Amino acid sequence: MRVIRLSTFLDYGGIESKMVKISKIEQDRFDFYFCSLGKGGAAESEIIAVGGRAICLNEDYKIGSIRTFFKVVGLIKRIKPDVVHCSGAEAVFYGVLAARLLKVKMVVAEEIGIPNPSRITENIFRVIYFLAHKAVGESALVCDELSRIYAVSPKKINVIHNFIDCRANDISRKAPTDCLIFLSVSRLEPVKNIEGVLDALGVLRDQGYRFVYRILGDGSDFERLKKIASDLSLSEMVTFYGYVEDPSKHYSDADLFIMNSHSEGFSNSLLEAMSYNIPVISTKVGGAVDIIENAVNGWLINIDDVAMLIDAIKSFYSLSVSERLLIGANGGDHVRSSFSSAGHMMALSSLYAS
Repeated sequence: MRVIRLSTFLDYGGIESKMVKISKIEQDRFDFYFCSLGKGGAAESEIIAVGGRAICLNEDYKIGSIRTFFKVVGLIKRIKPDVVHCSGAEAVFYGVLAARLLKVKMVVAEEIGIPNPSRITENIFRVIYFLAHKAVGESALVCDELSRIYAVSPKKINVIHNFIDCRANDISRKAPTDCLIFLSVSRLEPVKNIEGVLDALGVLRDQGYRFVYRILGDGSDFERLKKIASDLSLSEMVTFYGYVEDPSKHYSDADLFIMNSHSEGFSNSLLEAMSYNIPVISTKVGGAVDIIENAVNGWLINIDDVAMLIDAIKSFYSLSVSERLLIGANGGDHVRSSFSSAGHMMALSSLYAS
């Protein structure tokens, strides 16, 4: 079965990371073409390195470009896929329209976050999702929002969680020191609310807690966040690493992973952290509520609630070493048993065949 996986970019980020992971799975059911409307980059290179097909159109990805639409039409005509699976708003817009025009047998529209559209955008995407044969969300919460906002029929919607390959992960945890290592891995965009983490850490520092905070990722908020850290006198405790191709060492070193997003679909970095047996704190967004059982395999906090984040971090400090390790191990066991690559591919096979 020939499948186009169309995304907005193939540089770095959650959906790009998933495309890379799919390209590395040994299977003979699907012949994948990983394509992007806009630029390529790290994900494109990784896909090509393992023998996968990556095609980047390098076009204007913003909705409404006639040139981009006809570029996608040309792409589909060349590849002649059985399935066009589009991930992310821009890819869904162009991919669904072009694929339905060309009468592709299965057209899938996948939402990768919680949409917050304007009235005009909402009306446009109601039509787009009506045209798609199937709709996919990375979590139950995302699927509920698809139904509510875009009036997508529940019969059309499928929950397909992200997955993690844990086979090569070193899950042994080092003995923690008095100065704990906190970690976040994400695009540095306002929606990720790293600023809220910095505000919380400023309070904890003033109360005598010892830590260092490592932030992996790049984005439009990079310089602003560095200035906030400096203004809070946290520069000696906070390190911005930018994009890191292989974050495994940072996962292995971390004592606590923090995801403080305003909105998420199903975070790859959260799954990765838990697969390394790292205790996690996350806002109640997207797939996090499907994964985390509060105080059992992590902690859930309200969105944009600095006080609750502070309390969750203090709860972590209050645990013994063995209790911290148990929280992390519980999380690791859960993601390894419930979010495997084999399960993900079976879900895709069922989706495409339907």
